[in-house]
Amino acid sequence: MIIEKFSSDITRIFYFLFEKNKFVLLHGFVKKPNKPAERELERALNYKKDYESRCKDD
Repeated sequence: MIIEKFSSDITRIFYFLFEKNKFVLLHGFVKKPNKPAERELERALNYKKDYESRCKDD
């Protein structure tokens, strides 16, 4: 996860390494204090599954 702080906001981006040399950015969001990021993690995992299924034969 990439974490970037700008002003009072904290932006997070989920990503993964695909085929040794490609980083795929899955989902970015602004983290609200004291709220879990479970929903955003689930969304990113769904995007990862979708990406991998579409790029399987490349």
